[in-house]
This record gives sequence, C-alpha cells and structure tokens, in this order.
Amino acid sequence: MGTALGHLERFLNAVHNIHSSGAGQPETSYYPDIKRLLEDVGAQLSPKVRPVIHIRNQGSGIPDGGLFVDRKPGPVHSSDPMEASAPERGALEVKPPDRDLTAIADSRQVRKYLDRYGKVLVTTLRSWTLVVAGEGGRAKRAETYTLAPSPAAFWALAADPKEWAESHEEEFAGFLKRVMEHDAPLASPQELAWLLAAHARTAMERIQGKDVEALKQLKTALSDSLGLTFRTDDGERFFRSTLVQTLFYGIFSAWVLWHRSKPPKDERFSWKLAAWHLRVPMVSILFEKIATPSTLRKLNISDIMNWTEDVLARIDRGRFFACFEDSKAVQYFYEPFLAHFDGWLRKQFGVWYTPPEVVDYMVERVDQALRSEFQIEKGFADEHVLVLDPCAGTGSFLLAVLRKIQQDLPDDALAAQDLKKAAMERVYGFEILPAPFVVAHLQLGLLLDQLGAPFAPDGRERAAIFLTNALTGWQDDDHVPLPFPRPFPELEEEREAAHTVKHDRKILVVIGNPPYNPFAGVNSAEEADLMKAYKAGITGKHSLNDLYVRFIRVAERRIVDGTGHGIVCFITNFSYLQEPTFAPMRRVLIEEFDSITIDNLNGDSRETLKRTPNGKPDPSIFSTPMSSGIQKGTAIGLFVRTQQHAPDGALVWYRPFWGDNKRAQLLQTLHEDDPHEHYSLVQVSADSNYSFRSVVMSPEYPSWPMLSELASEPASPGLLEKRGGALIDPDKDALADRMKIYLDKELTLDDLKSTRAEPLTRDWARFDVSGTRARLLTNGGFIASQIVPFLAGPLDVQWAYVDPTRQLWNEARSKSLLPHAVTGARFLLARRRAPRLDDGAPVLVASCLGEEHSLHKDAYFIPFFIHPADAGGGLFAPAAPKPNYSPRSAEYLRALGLHSHDSYASLLWWHALAVAQGPGKVNVTVGD
Repeated sequence: MGTALGHLERFLNAVHNIHSSGAGQPETSYYPDIKRLLEDVGAQLSPKVRPVIHIRNQGSGIPDGGLFVDRKPGPVHSSDPMEASAPERGALEVKPPDRDLTAIADSRQVRKYLDRYGKVLVTTLRSWTLVVAGEGGRAKRAETYTLAPSPAAFWALAADPKEWAESHEEEFAGFLKRVMEHDAPLASPQELAWLLAAHARTAMERIQGKDVEALKQLKTALSDSLGLTFRTDDGERFFRSTLVQTLFYGIFSAWVLWHRSKPPKDERFSWKLAAWHLRVPMVSILFEKIATPSTLRKLNISDIMNWTEDVLARIDRGRFFACFEDSKAVQYFYEPFLAHFDGWLRKQFGVWYTPPEVVDYMVERVDQALRSEFQIEKGFADEHVLVLDPCAGTGSFLLAVLRKIQQDLPDDALAAQDLKKAAMERVYGFEILPAPFVVAHLQLGLLLDQLGAPFAPDGRERAAIFLTNALTGWQDDDHVPLPFPRPFPELEEEREAAHTVKHDRKILVVIGNPPYNPFAGVNSAEEADLMKAYKAGITGKHSLNDLYVRFIRVAERRIVDGTGHGIVCFITNFSYLQEPTFAPMRRVLIEEFDSITIDNLNGDSRETLKRTPNGKPDPSIFSTPMSSGIQKGTAIGLFVRTQQHAPDGALVWYRPFWGDNKRAQLLQTLHEDDPHEHYSLVQVSADSNYSFRSVVMSPEYPSWPMLSELASEPASPGLLEKRGGALIDPDKDALADRMKIYLDKELTLDDLKSTRAEPLTRDWARFDVSGTRARLLTNGGFIASQIVPFLAGPLDVQWAYVDPTRQLWNEARSKSLLPHAVTGARFLLARRRAPRLDDGAPVLVASCLGEEHSLHKDAYFIPFFIHPADAGGGLFAPAAPKPNYSPRSAEYLRALGLHSHDSYASLLWWHALAVAQGPGKVNVTVGD
C-alpha cells in the first residue's frame, strides 16, 4: 500500500477517463473510483475503514455506500434488513458534479440517512462535505472540502491534475481521514439493541463447547436454586444463551445507571467497572461471575466486550435518552435485542412483551375489583394490598401497579418515599430467567430515580423482585438452606427472600402474563402433585402441562389456601376456556372463586385462522411492528374470591374481542359504568364440560352417548411414522423393493446409505438405527404380508410396511391397532376436537389403518370389529371377529331388534354424523 500521495491524482485521472469517453453514467460510473479512493485512505487508519457500495436498505432507503470498520462481529444469518450491520463510520451519498452540494446535504433523503446512520459523507466529485446531526437532530455540515468551484473547472482540473494534485493530496487525504476516523453517533435505542445483539450472537457462537470451571459452578448454583436442569442440548443452549443475555443486559443496565449519575459529557463508560453500577447484589453477582477477566479470556470474548464498549461510546446520550424514555426500556431495547439475538429462545419459552394497553387494562380492572368487591377504597394504593407477579419478566406489570399507586398517593413530598416502600415491601415479582430479571430491576430503579426516591447505591435497598422458580417452594414446610459454595451466598439469600414471600406474605392480588411453554428443565415433583386436581380423570394426550396452566394453579392455591380471598388476573393461552381436557380445571376454578370474567382476545392461527367471524384480519393482541405476535389465541381471565366465598359456584362472564383494534377496545371498556354491561352470563354445567364460553344445546344433547361409549375397544390415535416417508409409498412394488433392500442381511448400514433405503439409516425421533434393524432381521426379515393399505390422508389410500417391532414406527400404539388391520376391516375416524370452530367434528369411514394426521391431526381410529391376533399364526392370522360393541350399544341394538354386524356399522356411522351435526359438536367427538 502506498502513501497518501498519489491517491488524489489517481482518482482525478480515472474520473477524467470515464467522462471523456462520453459513455459513462453521470453518477454510478464513478462508484468504483470513489470506492478505491476511500479504500486507499481508509487502509491507513487503525482500525482500517472499508467502503461498501450500495448497502442494504435498513429502513431509510439505499445509500450509495457505507463506511465500515474492518472488525466485524461476524456474519449475519438473516434476511431481516434491520439485522444487517450498520456502517459505523457513516453512509455515503454520491451525485454528479453539476448538482448543488448544499441542496443535497439539506435534502430529505440525506436527512433520512442521517437519522439512521448518524453521519453522511456527501460528494459531487468536485465537492465533499460531512453531514452530522446538529442541535435538535437537524442536519449540519461539519466540514467541507472543495476541489473545484464549478463543474467546468473540475473537468479541466481532472484533465491535467498532476501539479495541482501533488500540492493538495495530503490535505485532501487528511480531510477524508477525519471523516472516517470517528464512529457515527447513535441515537436510536433500536439501533443500539441491534448492534449489541450482533455482538451477543458472536459471543454465543464463541462460548459453544467451552468448558470453563466458573460456568460449571454457576450452572450448579442456578440449578440448585431454581430447580432447573440443563442436561439436554436445548438445556445447555438455554443456559449459555441466558448467560450471554445477562452479560449484555448487565452492561447495558450499568451504562444507563452510569449515565444517570451525570458523568462529564466527554467521559467514556468502561464495561470493566459495570458491576460497580449494578446496585442489586443478585444482579451484580451474576454479572461478576461471568465478566471476570479470567473467565472472559477462557471464553475468548474479551474483545467483544471492548467492541460493546465502543458501541456505547458512540451514543449521543442526550438524543438517545430523549427517545429512550426510561420507562419504556423494554419495548425500545429488550424486545428488539431478544428478537435479533435469539429468536429460538423467544419462541421456545414464550418470551413475549405484554402490550402496555393490555397491562394497563388488567391493572385497572383489578384496581376496580379491589374497590368494588373488597371495599378497599384506595385500591392498589392501600398499604395492606400485597401484589405478586409470579412471572415478572422485565417488570411491566410491577411498573404499572406502581404507577397506579402513584396516581392515588397524596401529592406531597412523601409520595415518592411511599412508592419506594411499596416497591420494596408489598409489590413482589418472581422471575426464573436471569436476563429479564436484570431488566426488571433496571426499570423499577429508573422509575424511582425519576421520582426522586432512588434506591440506596450500596445495595441495601432493592425492588422486591426475586430470582426464583415460582412454581415450586410453596408447600415446603421443611425448608432447608441449600449448601451453596461460598462464592454464591447471594443465591442463597435470594432463595430465602423468595421463600419468605411464598410462605409468610398474605398475597391479595396475583397478576401477570405466564409463559406458555416448558423451560429446558424444571424440577416437577412438587408441580405434579399440585396439578392432580386439574388432571382428575384425564388420560391420553392433553395440554395441562403447559406452563400457564401451572401458574394458574399456583395462583389459585395462593389465594385460596394462603390468604383465603383475593384476585387472580392473567393473560394466557385461551385453550382452557372450552377444550374438553380442561374440564376438571374449569370445575375447580368455578368451585374456588365467586366470579370469573373472561375477555377472549381470539387471534388464533389454528381455530380461526386469525380471521374474525366476518372474514377480516384478527391478529394476535401481541402483534407489533417488529413481530406478528404469537400464533395461539389469548384471553384475559379475572378470578375473584371474596371474603364471603359461597360454595355454590362462580358466576362466569364472557366477552369476545375481534379485529385489529383490540387494544383500543379494551381501554375503552374501562369507562363503562356497569363492568358487565357487554358480557354474557355463561350457563356453566357438567353437560357443557363446564365451558367458559356460551354453549347453546338442545335439551336431549346431554343424553347422547359419546363415540367412546359405543365401543368396547378404546379409540386409538393413528400411526406415526416419522421416518422420512420411507415406510409409506403410493406404489406397492416400490415400497416392497425398498424394504427388501433394507432387510437384506447381506448389506451393512453403510451399504444402505447409497440405496433407496437411505432414510432408514438416519437418526429419526426415537429410532435406534442399528438396534431396530437387528430386531427386524431376528424376527424374520422382510414379510410381504406386512405391506398393507394405509390411509395417508382423507380419501388418499397408499401402502405401508407395518410391523410392530419396537421403534420401527414412532409410537407403540401400532400394537393395539395392527390386529384389526385384516382385509376388509373398517374403522371410524374421529378426533377429540376440531382444528377450527367452523370445522365441526368431521368423521371418516376407512377400510384400512392410517396416519394420525389423516384428519388434519389427532385422528382416532375406532375398529368396527375386533380381530384378536392368533398367538400361533402370525401378525395377521385370521381369527373369529366380534363386533366392537360396548354394553351400552349392545343393549341399544337389542332394543331395536338389530344384531347383525352391518347394523352395528350403520349405528356407528349414523351416530357419528349426528354428533358431527350437533350443537356441541366440538366437545364430544371421541370423549375423554
């Protein structure tokens, strides 16, 4: 690489050659030479700066180029334009020499680039200017360098540049160096979140597989304290993702708190001192154990911490915090960070930011109930009202409760101190994930800072948010402190503080947004005992293990057993409102509360296809500009148990919300004089499975038998292959050839990998490749009679190699169905519930076995006749069939004088049709 001398002359010679040819485009033909000029100068900087022409549209249009620092956090594996790396040294805008530089610098397009990238280098080839954000964010020309005063003078200079260029090259290169030496300022919280997420992804990639003692100790301590296990691959990923998030949220939180301490404008934040600004001991220790120099060196991420510090140094703090508004830390930082850092974690564990309108609505409805149902005139502001969010996340509900308390406190000098006392002593939060736990403490601390009542900086004061497993520890009468290693006394202190809340505090309100999906590993012994009442009589497949159900159960017992009266208000998956397997849960809730108010927010992708009854869009209420929200429908449930609890069952009030304006609709209803004005009172009964939705049925409906009551052989879900389709084929001969190859004992597994049987050499779900094949060969190898007709979908009969040998098929249910797969056998197919409300409960008569998904999914097969296998005659040995009668159906047939097998088949068929057309069709298809 040469010196700066020669760059300018080379550039002028190149543009002259293009211009004099008459073939160049006024602007774009000069891009390569501008790029080379900037590359030559940028290469002399440390770190080097490189230009990229035509960078991706990142929300403000497509600049002609960008100036990047030559140390990137790694490739971006996403098509999301906002995940693309932003040019640290600014954007580039190029125009022809005959354009006015001032007009370009002041143009709307350059202002858009300025808002997005912080600085813009504008050039007309003959003039160059750096545009930066001035006072109030307005565009300001920081420095300009002019090569020639007019287009004609520029082209004359370019035709003979040698002498002039020699005397100006060093000065011009100095100008370009000054432009490229300093990072573009950042002012957008979202931009900061994207940049830190990019660095966090790189850190996550680097720590994979690193076996560091400090991480082992922390994992053991967290596992013991929270009842979490991290044994599976998903568990390990969850643990390491949590650590990286905690590290970056810790740095971000410390930086925000450092800014609040009003450092000099030119002072630089150091991540090495971050722990000094984290006031909560539990937060500080989590950060310290990860961020020690020795641990960071072993993890190979010390340089990433320096990059992160560089990003924070770029922030225009005045503009950033004017936009950030401390109280909105989550929506401006946490949500976009998590979305771009680890979308898998967000989806896997149901980490969703609750919309503020929903939070405010729920807090207001609970406050109204406190006043109307319990005659507590001050609502949340009453000092005897203890509140718990058992799934606090980033603290949205706790913040809203504190703001509601603030509204109702006297407007005097003591109000802020009263609010701090509430945050420390009676507004509690539990959170199991360390990363949102850090953000929650940040948010509550900032709120009190704003009000002039900050927590003591030495850690003696803190918000009552505890790192704990909210689903365990409630019934532990023999609570014994855990033997934590001395480096982690804070974890034991945290556990003891949470235990005190669980056992000693009379919680009156439980509120929040529980997660939907299970975490990587949870100690479930206590939870299993807790859930028995909700699972009474339920067998087979169900959703009662979903986390939100467990949180409802914990909240219900806390109010009933712990305080005796109170309120539960959750926004959750809406599946518990009507699905049959939730009937015992609904019965318990009706018995334990006096009133239940349901706001059904719909927005389900399965039941309604996210459409309103009139076909218009019905998005999830969690949808945001950055996310389409969750796929499951949601509902807000308000459960009230009064001090005069009546044992005759709760009144259930139900109201549906539809469309894309549900948030505004919710808030509007707060102004109604009668809180139940637009609700319908649900007639709850055992006949309707205690449905919380209104159900209209004929008087005779409760007497109808369920399909499961008509047959003596239980309904069984269809078969599941999950072997890449290798066991199923529309061509019988092709399937036979494939299975003969697979079961050729002369061939090894390696031999099979180059044949049509290759899918059966892969590691599929619950499939021991070598063990399964060995068992099949021992049992006789290929058996032609085990190729049978197979229902792959409605009216789609193919062929399948069906063998009961363990693990060949995905489920062992084949053993209960295979004996009935004789020639001419018939089955009635039905399902427990319909995928969508307007589907009814479709049934299908089939003459062969089939897939569990042959009725969309969860297809249950009821054989018309039972064909017991002959122990001495093989799998499909003929045996005398008998009708699949239950005693009830046999008695009914005898009363009608019908005894033939055909009559029984007709009975099943017409009864199924009757059920499918019945008013309560979705609930009674197969039964429980």
